[in-house]
Amino acid sequence: MEAVVREAMAKDVGRRIATFRGEAGLTSDELASGVGTTRQTVSGWENGRALPDAFYLPTIASLLGQSIDTIFGLAPARDSRSADAETELLFPSLRAQWDAFRADLRPALLKLAEALEQDSPEAQALRRAIGEP
Repeated sequence: MEAVVREAMAKDVGRRIATFRGEAGLTSDELASGVGTTRQTVSGWENGRALPDAFYLPTIASLLGQSIDTIFGLAPARDSRSADAETELLFPSLRAQWDAFRADLRPALLKLAEALEQDSPEAQALRRAIGEP
């Protein structure tokens, strides 16, 4: 039963991501680049094959001009123009801070991936999460 619920949630979330991406005027490549993942990963989200990792959610929400709750269907969608204005007024340095955090974290995650057994599922998942082949 849990798998059925997760699958339905992934499809709903994926539809919302695709819709909000279109409203934001972003291509799947642009969303992938902004999040730090691949176009194939974004396609997987939008087609309901997978849910985004929690690590990506703040960036996805910011790029789409929506809240995480909205992406998960827990709050109504915001008008992207008012969301952009609100973000600019309230959080002018949020994106720069997030990018700096990710840049600082990336070398540590690469070292962790190297320390794990090369073909282990954990190492592969970690490499995918940080955009490494």
